[in-house]
Amino acid sequence: MAHKLTRYLRWLGIKTKLFNVGTYRRQWIGARVPNGYFDPSNKKNAEDRVRIANVALSDMIKWLMEGGQIGVYDAANTTKERRMDLLKILSERGIKPEIIEANIKDIKISSPDYTGVPAEEAVADFLKRIQLYESSYDTVQDGNLSFIKIFNVGEHIIINRIKGYLQSKMATFLANLHTSPRTIYLVRHGESYPNQYKQDPGLSETGTTFTQQLKLFFLDHRKKSDRPLAIWTSAKKRSLEMAAILQQSYPVCHKPQLAELNMGICTGLSEYDIQTKYPNEYVRHLKDPYHYRYPRGESYLDLAMRLEFVILELEKAKCDVVICAHDTVLKCLYAYFLDRPDNEIPFLTFPRHLVFEITPRAYGYTESRYFVHPVALESEPGYTPIYENEFKVYTDRE
Repeated sequence: MAHKLTRYLRWLGIKTKLFNVGTYRRQWIGARVPNGYFDPSNKKNAEDRVRIANVALSDMIKWLMEGGQIGVYDAANTTKERRMDLLKILSERGIKPEIIEANIKDIKISSPDYTGVPAEEAVADFLKRIQLYESSYDTVQDGNLSFIKIFNVGEHIIINRIKGYLQSKMATFLANLHTSPRTIYLVRHGESYPNQYKQDPGLSETGTTFTQQLKLFFLDHRKKSDRPLAIWTSAKKRSLEMAAILQQSYPVCHKPQLAELNMGICTGLSEYDIQTKYPNEYVRHLKDPYHYRYPRGESYLDLAMRLEFVILELEKAKCDVVICAHDTVLKCLYAYFLDRPDNEIPFLTFPRHLVFEITPRAYGYTESRYFVHPVALESEPGYTPIYENEFKVYTDRE
């Protein structure tokens, strides 16, 4: 949850950094520690944990004092005494704390603490650790504090004294989170001609054939999956034509927010044309491609803000989702899930006919890519998966 919240706030353009006490502990004493280390009755180990937690806290305070906007202090903080100490330390430095208490029965098999550990052993070990925490746990009850309490991954939520823009954003985001397994597919829309924002063209012959092949790909690729699949597209003409083909097998939802980046007066112009016709605008764009908007157009930041509703819908969705959209939209969504910095977004590439398969995890994500041939090949049953990346797990950016 802390990782997801940090990623979301970064994506909104807020200077946010995660300070996970578990990461500090692993750096100091290693990942594999006996359960007794978390026993609150063991004073020596308890003092050691507090010392490590205070190092993380000091680093967060230093970072905030140097210009950071939100520090996410990810620690157990199970006792009222510990939370009051944190409140005092932060308040003395002019830092406003907000408590997010997540009572989540998540075994954290994907946690770095259990790398290489069999699932059954990880489950048993983590349950013992929860029991040790429960023995000293004090629930948050002070009505004067700002806090969010989340029980059983959103089954029950208590929100207290939440005020202002950022706190409201965080509360809305956290209320939409869940841990149900799902997969998100990002696919660039089928080829259209001319590919221009204002003309709203339909699919070309190649684009139509690709969409037919895409439907066959999902039917074959997901034969062993029992989760439902939904297709999300924009309301552009080419998307409506894609939907007419895909909805023969899957439900389709049109979301206007998925429309491509509006280039304003530069719509339909090549980079060379922009440089020649609007040299001053082109120079301004080069200085800050993410924040700059051409006259009567949008910046990538504007597009990201427009897509926030889609992000919340994706976090809430418990089915698998395919998003067919323009590459500018896919860049923003890809950057959100993979926690890429905003200055990289304009330079991400989404070639046609590639399917990006992203599976969110508690501590990162997995990604695979498939090539769907835009024409039917006699030697293949409908599609040709040219390659699939090794199944890698990427951890969230610190």
